[in-house]
Parts: sequence; structure tokens; C-alpha cells
Amino acid sequence: MHHLIYLSTPTQPLTDAELRALLTSARARNTELNVTGMLFYGPGHFLQLLEGDELTLAALYEHIGQDARHHSLVKLADKAVVGRSFGDWAMAFRPLDPDLFRYVHGYLAPEEVNLANTGLSHADVMLLELLRTHLREERPE
Repeated sequence: MHHLIYLSTPTQPLTDAELRALLTSARARNTELNVTGMLFYGPGHFLQLLEGDELTLAALYEHIGQDARHHSLVKLADKAVVGRSFGDWAMAFRPLDPDLFRYVHGYLAPEEVNLANTGLSHADVMLLELLRTHLREERPE
């Protein structure tokens, strides 16, 4: 089992409709690839933790790097891990209209993300907590 964490910058703020489309397509692709993890989206940042087979993650990261919705990818972690920390793939962000996402499978409000007992290293938890705190504070209009 392997995990990869990266940070990137959106080319422009995403609308709620774009976030919903991203959530739906990414969940389907990641389920097909047997990839789990979490994508945080916040003002000016994407931070994603992906878990799965090392070669699958390398190919997925290459694909992600070509996505026009963001730029300036920085790989923060790329390492073998004992097991998965997440049971599936989900996305956490602060939508402009939370009611649109109340029943969308895979959506989590930032405050609903539980990083306790995930098996992540202390450094990885700190990275995720840093962005989650940023997500709680603001959302671009």
C-alpha cells in the first residue's frame, strides 16, 4: 500500500456546480482504480491524499498534473504505508450553498473530517489539519 499527498493552486475559484461535478467524477474514477483518500478544496488550494497501489498512484498523479483546473503541483509525501487510512474517497470543502451537498455521497464539511485514529503519520495529519483549518475560515465568493 502506498500514499501520496500533493498541494496545488486552482486556476480559478470553482463554483458549487463545478465542485459537485469534480466530486462525482473523481469518486467514480477512484473507485474504479481502488484508490481511497481525501481531497480538500479551499481558497486558493487543493490538498489531496491518495492511497492505493504505487504504480496506480504514479499514473493518477501524472493525469492530475495535466488537469487544467489547477497548477503548481507540489508533492508533499510519496511513501509506502502499512494500510489504508480512509475507507473510500471523499472531498471536503466549504460550498457557497451547503444545502446543495447535504445528501451527496462523498461530500464532507471540513469540520466533519475525523483524522483521529486514521493511522496517518503525525506529519501527514498536521498537513491535513492545516488546510482543514483554512477551509473553516473562508470560502471565496
